[in-house]
Amino acid sequence: MGIERSLSTGAISGDSAATTGAFLRGTQGEDNTFMGYASGTKRTEGWFYFHFGGKATDEVEKVVVCKSAIDAISCCALSLAVSSGVPQTRMMFLAVDSPKSLPLDFLKDITNITVACDNDSVGRSTAQAIKELLPQTIVKQPKTSDWNTELLEYEQQNLMRMKDAEKKKIGD
Repeated sequence: MGIERSLSTGAISGDSAATTGAFLRGTQGEDNTFMGYASGTKRTEGWFYFHFGGKATDEVEKVVVCKSAIDAISCCALSLAVSSGVPQTRMMFLAVDSPKSLPLDFLKDITNITVACDNDSVGRSTAQAIKELLPQTIVKQPKTSDWNTELLEYEQQNLMRMKDAEKKKIGD
């Protein structure tokens, strides 16, 4: 489940913002395809987002836009895994399911925006639509189908490297 909150001035300064809804997604069972918004959710008044890096009082300098909460969390985890630690600048990871529900008033003043879209035709067309609305946008795609799969494969490869290193250590 992803809780959606308003992007009032609190989003910039790190203050708590009002909850405006939730996106629900099933997690149990092999053929679980349930997903949808909770009753009363206002999609153009609230978004799933979280801050990362910098100080809680810093203004947001970079926004990473993803299509879902799980992709936003996965992008953040990947950025942490491949970097040398938590960034010094304040970042925001934001889930938006459609360019029509972008918080343009908030994003228009952010100069560093990355759209982390799926690696398929829908992801590419969504990224292009966002880039048309926000020309300062950079587009990134995973090597796999989506960012959560990319994170899972990264972790699997990392685990294999660790096992290989342990085998070499034992063999020496």
